[in-house]
Amino acid sequence: VKANRFYWLMGLFFLCYVSFILYVEVPGPGLRENWPASRTYIARVDFTCEDVINTKLERERRANLEPPVYIASGTWLKESLFFLDEFEKIVSVDVKPWEMSRVEWKKGNESRFPVELARMMHEDPKKYAALRNEIRTLLEKASGKGVIPASEVDTNKSGFIIIATDRKRERVAVKDLAMKEQVIAEVEKGLSESVDKEIVAPLVSMLKKGLTYSLLKSEALTEANREAAKRSVKPLYKEIKKETVIVKAGELVTYAAAVELEAEKKAYRPSVITLRCTISVPNMLFPDRSRTGKQFILISWLKSTPVYTLH
Repeated sequence: VKANRFYWLMGLFFLCYVSFILYVEVPGPGLRENWPASRTYIARVDFTCEDVINTKLERERRANLEPPVYIASGTWLKESLFFLDEFEKIVSVDVKPWEMSRVEWKKGNESRFPVELARMMHEDPKKYAALRNEIRTLLEKASGKGVIPASEVDTNKSGFIIIATDRKRERVAVKDLAMKEQVIAEVEKGLSESVDKEIVAPLVSMLKKGLTYSLLKSEALTEANREAAKRSVKPLYKEIKKETVIVKAGELVTYAAAVELEAEKKAYRPSVITLRCTISVPNMLFPDRSRTGKQFILISWLKSTPVYTLH
């Protein structure tokens, strides 16, 4: 009974020892990011790890190609016609002679009082209403898919923008958008075909001062889209050969180097037990092994990792 117990204990000890060798972690360099390396660390094995630098570059490239997100302004037309509305208020409530209207106009305007436009409002209200509707139509037509600052067109790398609404998101080419100068030029050209020059000039002047951007860039939505684009890029990997220098003595350990060191540590973890027994073999049987002896592998768990060898 005692002998059986002894053998059971020896067998249990052997299993525990094997488990320890198989699963124990190999001590790594113990370095941290941005810490100086106390010595040069060289790869002890071939291993694969994340290519941190190229992964970051690819994610940044993908994020920069993501179109910026804009939100359509619901008050664009009203804001653009602000100065024309102010002019209408001055003329409509003023029942005094034209000279008094000019006084009111001069309070907030440096341009000449548009007498002909004021006369049209009083003498032919229907014609003026038709003119106002024509201005709105020309503004909507000239603005295309939207009006954005010229500076944002120049810095757009993707060639597209995304117009976000409550119901959908529309991808629009930058070439289909308009700038303020283009809109004013188109409106002036359209008015010149049907209205006298004395009326067109003050209208264009008021539109120049009041015209705003119909699309407003959303930094929050744009950044959210770019972060999503970054996350969609899977990590890139690279192979590092044995004896490759990972970090030199005295150098600061970068994040990329820290990732490589950790991957090398995991790859170096022993996962094989090889028991070797050296037995002298007569020269006549194994003449080529008489000096070194013949090695018998008793236990082997084959993996492409280093081994702890017991002689």
